Amino acid sequence: MKSTYTKLFQRILYSTIWSEDDKTRIVWITMLAMADSEGNIASSIPGLSRAANVDMESVQNAIAKFLAPDEYSGTKDHEGRRVEEIEGGWRLLNHAKYRNLMSLEHRRDYNRLKQQEYRIRVRSIDKEKTLKQVVREKAKAEDFSSNEG
Repeated sequence: MKSTYTKLFQRILYSTIWSEDDKTRIVWITMLAMADSEGNIASSIPGLSRAANVDMESVQNAIAKFLAPDEYSGTKDHEGRRVEEIEGGWRLLNHAKYRNLMSLEHRRDYNRLKQQEYRIRVRSIDKEKTLKQVVREKAKAEDFSSNEG
């Protein structure tokens, strides 16, 4: 089995999914965790039921909600539908959109970290320059005083 990673965005807490019953939310989170890099979920209703530890009737009800339009969905693509049926399972319809958001966030985090490292390096170089400058000035002062004496 290929290992995958799905980032869970905070905005899920404000989505219409979060106002659904517990079992529907569990099935949704399970589907997110099961999705491959293309947003495909290879499973059957019984397999999803076992993975989510939710009874089959609740899984069927959840899938029906995910397949149906959601007029209150924050994402109007696909009329708010969350999944479509594919052979051997389902596809998360907005998977690519969220994958791209994740990439954007990772780039921002990476750039922030690199900028922080750069600033630390510059401060270190500035301190080193200052120390060298103090040593030079002290040496000049000693040379000047020894030449006067």
